[in-house]
Amino acid sequence: MKLKERTSIIIVTAVFILIIACLMRTFALEKQIYNLEHVIHEHFSQTGYSIGNISSDVRYALEEQANLLSKSYWEYGKLDIQGGKVIVHFEITPKEYSPDTTDASLLLNGKEHRLTLKNGIYSADIALPLFEDSLAESVLINDEGVVRTQKLDWYFTPRNECLPMIDAVFEGGGSISTKDGVCLDSRKGLVVINVTHKGDKNSIKTADFVIHIDGKETERRPIDLSYSGQEVYLDRGSTGNIRRAMPEIAAYEEGSYSQLYYYVDGTREIPFGSTADYYVEITDSDLRYSVLCDSRVVTTDGLFETSNKGMNLIGYEVTIIDKNGKVLYAPDESLFQ
Repeated sequence: MKLKERTSIIIVTAVFILIIACLMRTFALEKQIYNLEHVIHEHFSQTGYSIGNISSDVRYALEEQANLLSKSYWEYGKLDIQGGKVIVHFEITPKEYSPDTTDASLLLNGKEHRLTLKNGIYSADIALPLFEDSLAESVLINDEGVVRTQKLDWYFTPRNECLPMIDAVFEGGGSISTKDGVCLDSRKGLVVINVTHKGDKNSIKTADFVIHIDGKETERRPIDLSYSGQEVYLDRGSTGNIRRAMPEIAAYEEGSYSQLYYYVDGTREIPFGSTADYYVEITDSDLRYSVLCDSRVVTTDGLFETSNKGMNLIGYEVTIIDKNGKVLYAPDESLFQ
C-alpha cells in the first residue's frame, strides 16, 4: 500500500474516532443539561410550594389577626325527638369587649339570638330544628351602638349528625318473567346494611325486610341480628370462594358502626302497572328508620323499566318514624325524579 493511501486511511480513521468522541461528549452534555433542567425544575417546584405555604401562613395569620374572636365553640346537647328539636350550646369570646357595655348576639337562620356573658364568655343554648338544616351566619358585637360583625358560616345538619345514618343495597342477581297478568320477580342475594350510630342510646333493637306494592306493605320479614344468624345469611350469600367477613361489632352490641346482612331468595308477584319497593327498617330506642334498598317498576304491558326515582333514592335517604307511627321526616321524592 502506498504511503499516500496509508495516510488517507489514518486520517479517515482519526476523523471517525474524533466524531465518535464528539458524539459521546455531546450525549454526556445533553444528559448533564437534562439533569440540570430537572434540578432547576425541582428547585422551582420547591420554591413554588414554599411560597404557597408562606402565602397560606400569611393569609391564615391575617385572618386570625382580623378575627374579632379569640374563641368560638359549639356542641350538640339534648334531643327532643317528639318536638323535633335539638339543643345546641354556643360559646363566643371576643378579643376586645367591655363587660358593662358590650352585647353579643348570634345570627342564626336569619334571626338574632342574644348571648349571655358569664366568666368572660358569651354563651347561649338554642333549639334548632332536628330535621332541617341550619346556618349560624355570624356573631354581632355591639359596643354602645357600634356593631362589629364576625363571619362564622357554621352549617348544621342535625338529622345526620345526631341520629343514626343508615343505607342499604341489594347485591345479587335475579330474573323476571310474566304469567297471568303478573310479573314474577325472582331474586337471590345479600342485602348489605350499613349503620353509623350516634351515641349509646341509638343502638339497634330490631330490623325488618319490608316489601311495598304501590306504596302498601305486602310483606315483612324479621332480620336475625344475632351473630349466628348473621353468619347464616353470609354463608347462604357466599359466591364460590368469595365470602364477606363478619362485622367486628355484632348488631346487638353498642358501637359506632355496624354492617348487617339479610339474605333474599324467593319469587314475588308484581301486578302489571305496579311498582314494588324493597325496604330495610331499623328501630332503636326511640325511632324507626326506613331505607329503600331496591325497586321494580312493571309497565301495563308487563315490561320491566328502571325507576329514576327509585334508583336515586336507593341507599340514600331515610324516612324517620316515631313509636306511634308518625312520620317525622321523609325525603322530598320530587328531588329524585
